[in-house]
Amino acid sequence: KDNLLELVQVTGNYLADGLDILQRVYPNMLSNNRGKGTFRAVDMPDTETQLKVISMLRQEGVQIGGCGASTVRIRPSLTLDPSHVTIFLEKFEKVLKTL
Repeated sequence: KDNLLELVQVTGNYLADGLDILQRVYPNMLSNNRGKGTFRAVDMPDTETQLKVISMLRQEGVQIGGCGASTVRIRPSLTLDPSHVTIFLEKFEKVLKTL
């Protein structure tokens, strides 16, 4: 009915590509972009950076979590679409620029 599988595939590819770009622009901050569909994770250099990024993204209105010592994980709802990903990537880059 809502084509959720197709939406997750398209949106997930867009998110993965955007995170790959950020990883290339900020190689000292992001590494190991991985996941399936819109469920993604990236590694930060250390726990301090991980916690700072999560806190700053939350201040920007992004609900995001950590995993392990240095990973930031992205677990959005199935209704996430590319326009939401664009907003997220802009906010993520804004945070990365300040570090």
